[in-house]
Amino acid sequence: MYDADVSAWKHLTYMPQPRHHHAVAVLGGFLYVAGGESTNDHCSPVKTVFRFDPRNKTWLQVACMNYSRQSFQMAVLHGHIYALGGRINKNESLDSVERYDPSKDVWNEVASLSIARRCIAVSTLNGRLYAVGGSGNNVIYSRVERYNPFEDKWECRKSTNVPRFSAHLITVHTRLYLLGGATIDASGNIKCLDTIETYTPSTDTWVLLCGLKSPKRAEFGCTLVGDRIYMCGGYNWDDNQRLVSAEYLDITEQKWHQIGPITAMYTGIACCLLTVYDLGKDG
Repeated sequence: MYDADVSAWKHLTYMPQPRHHHAVAVLGGFLYVAGGESTNDHCSPVKTVFRFDPRNKTWLQVACMNYSRQSFQMAVLHGHIYALGGRINKNESLDSVERYDPSKDVWNEVASLSIARRCIAVSTLNGRLYAVGGSGNNVIYSRVERYNPFEDKWECRKSTNVPRFSAHLITVHTRLYLLGGATIDASGNIKCLDTIETYTPSTDTWVLLCGLKSPKRAEFGCTLVGDRIYMCGGYNWDDNQRLVSAEYLDITEQKWHQIGPITAMYTGIACCLLTVYDLGKDG
């Protein structure tokens, strides 16, 4: 947990099971943690889902997803949690999309993505769900798909300027910000990206922000707090290093600010904004 008052990270709780390359979402004041791996063999993803109650700092195991998956993201739309894509092992990716109904504690499959892929950037805007980029079958995608929950249908939108995987898609007011991630350079090497793209739905256009570079990282944690996009940890493919650094982009200032580092060099981590209560001894 990050404390902005002292610019430092503090311990909040332990998860019921260790995992990496999982996904998180906040719904109804609860934190949901789904999928990922508890080992480092990249071949044993899990389908288990846990819900954290910040009021009493307790965990509850809820319904499992239908598919085990890692290297995926989740998003909240109309009171449901959506889990998109991911991978089963090193070679096999998923086109599956599942929707969780907290009132019934059940996951149901909805319309699949057009192409099976992992490491997709996911967000919502104007009542629609967006899936951007990702990788699969030795291809890195610039594909953009938008989901209409009322028709249970995906449609293709304008592709990004640069294909990328392991990026994050953040909704800020009326636009989507695509940050971080990696791609393949002209020599066939995986390289991290420092470019930021923004998407405007009304014109279906992606614009590369000139003069504003993103810290180079993939497989990182990212979330929005107010008008600040926070990024922490992850992996830098350029020098094959796990990262401990953290920073935020102030959208108003259009400027990056360094903050205190996380407690260890983590890759495949996830971040979210969650209200945490301090009820005290008499709470």
